[in-house]
Amino acid sequence: MKLNKLIALLLSLVLIVSMMAGCGNQQAAEPPAEETPDAPVSKPVETPAADEEEKELVNIKIYTRVAEQEDMATVMEALNAYTAEKIGVTAEWVFLGGTFAEKIQVIATSGEEYDAAYTSTWMNPYAQGATKGAFVDLTDLLPEYAPELYEQLPDYMWDATRIGGRIYAIPNQQIVARQYSAWVPTEIAEAAEAAGVEVPETISALTDLYDLAVFAKENYGTKLASIKTNDVAAHTSYEWINDYLSCGVVKMGAETPTVVNIYETQEWLDLLHMLYDLNEEGLLDGQIAYDTEYYNSQKLGMKLTADWSVIHKPGVDAEMSAALGYPATIITGAKPAYISTGSVIATMYAISSTSKHPIETLQYFNLLNTDPVALNMLCYGIEGTHYEVVSDTQVRLIEGSGYTPAANWAFGDTFNAYVLEGQPADANAKTAEINNSAMASTILGFVFDTEPVKSEIASVSKVVQEYEGLLGGELPVDETNAEFVEKLKIAGIDTVIAEMQRQVDAFMASK
Repeated sequence: MKLNKLIALLLSLVLIVSMMAGCGNQQAAEPPAEETPDAPVSKPVETPAADEEEKELVNIKIYTRVAEQEDMATVMEALNAYTAEKIGVTAEWVFLGGTFAEKIQVIATSGEEYDAAYTSTWMNPYAQGATKGAFVDLTDLLPEYAPELYEQLPDYMWDATRIGGRIYAIPNQQIVARQYSAWVPTEIAEAAEAAGVEVPETISALTDLYDLAVFAKENYGTKLASIKTNDVAAHTSYEWINDYLSCGVVKMGAETPTVVNIYETQEWLDLLHMLYDLNEEGLLDGQIAYDTEYYNSQKLGMKLTADWSVIHKPGVDAEMSAALGYPATIITGAKPAYISTGSVIATMYAISSTSKHPIETLQYFNLLNTDPVALNMLCYGIEGTHYEVVSDTQVRLIEGSGYTPAANWAFGDTFNAYVLEGQPADANAKTAEINNSAMASTILGFVFDTEPVKSEIASVSKVVQEYEGLLGGELPVDETNAEFVEKLKIAGIDTVIAEMQRQVDAFMASK
């Protein structure tokens, strides 16, 4: 359907809506029930009347962490015309980019009415939102109002979202296996190789790129990106029990999972010493570790020798290049691919308990995740304006089009989206194979209930944030980390770790 026809359809629908009589909006649901430590809080959801044949056009508001796009208005107009025709629902997508984490907390605290928002283990924290009654319980609603989506996702993905046996968010199906890797600007990599400097094919530590870092600093003035705090567990072969702010981890693949405070481990200290040594030689950009806006400006400005990722999949170099705006070369990690609960629930959408249209919002996500037309429009824009189709599965982005989010992972089931020109035509199928063959966590499906130790976690989190600068490589490691650990103990970290172990033991016993 061409854009002008889509717009005309939307205008017609709006006119019809204005002429309707007696089609009332859903009423706001009851307030959340009183919280208990053992079960998340959720309000009941009023469902549409069974004999309701006509509905008003419903507009919902969705907050996402994707960066705002110049030509968003054009894309949203076309997408809304399409979804209005399909299910009678349109959406106002609010792209918050790097300000998402801060702004969504303000929105949640204020009690603002909205319909859905991006959630994960560490950004708009999922477990916290579910246990506090901020998210709608979808367990019973999914089979009825999103049956295609419910059937489409594998059981282990739904299981990973369960808190107290209930589902409070919709995971975006994508690469869920995590594998340490690095990317280097292709210009720097090619110049280094031409000068006889080796660019390794695989990497297990930052120091594997030492020679490249020296060359890049001398010839380009760039530095190695430091490790971001949320990625510390993956870099040290641990997995988070909750998130980096609550400190607890278990060793990847451990048959008997033992919870420890990562900031007391030898692997953490070894990482800090490595960063300190690199910084002493002027090869490390330590500010990357704790300053998101600065990090974004450095990578987009091609001012980094290399950056680190735990995402590796077929065609990731083309995706990275599109996101950066310049060609990037990917160096594969030496560690095997690994699936944890955190990697499954890293990109999800939860329906807000303030929503007046939870059913319609769920129906919208059902369409978005199962209809390639809707998903590709959100991912790539309008064919001929923002991208060109080059094969049944591949598209070419149009330079300067004003809509290049490069963030399929943030919108829905990426296996229903086109892949970029330069990626394997069967990249989605190959990615699914990686998911299916990766090593799975012993505690896959375990979600930590923070409620019993929420006050201790609040205190511990403040201490962690105070010492994030350790990853900058500028502070004396042993002395500063000893001070850090001591403050964590005063804040109650041992109580948090003990509760984590108790819940992990109970989970293992129930398997």
